[in-house]
Amino acid sequence: MLLIRILTLPIALLTLSALYSISIKAPQAVEIGSIVLWMALPLLLIAKLTIRIWN
Repeated sequence: MLLIRILTLPIALLTLSALYSISIKAPQAVEIGSIVLWMALPLLLIAKLTIRIWN
């Protein structure tokens, strides 16, 4: 558990720096990815709600 807490900051910083680099080099790809994720979010929420109701 302690190892996870120690590694959380470097992993988060690496992720943010990678996303920043990608957004600088290919802003259209990031925009398309964002639009796709926003379209997938309601589907995931509906699926989760349906599974919760059936159980």
